Amino acid sequence: MKDLKPCPFCGAMPQCGVDFYESHAAEVKLAAVVECTGCGIAKRVIFNASHPISHIPFRDFDDAFDDVVNAWNMRVGDAERKTDGDTD
Repeated sequence: MKDLKPCPFCGAMPQCGVDFYESHAAEVKLAAVVECTGCGIAKRVIFNASHPISHIPFRDFDDAFDDVVNAWNMRVGDAERKTDGDTD
């Protein structure tokens, strides 16, 4: 997993975790969470944690954490910096 950047609002360091999101008959959804330890702002990525035998698409736990860390670490201007060097 990538290192987490400090909170863009207060500068405190965040922590990763997992939260229960919702449950229906054959489906359990969890949330991969990055939450600031200072101000409490959080980013969540919901994933399906149901057993694959239920024929419901399974959202891989590691992929969900990669997605939430990437989303947390995204800052204004990141996309522009990536495209500034393009020569296409």
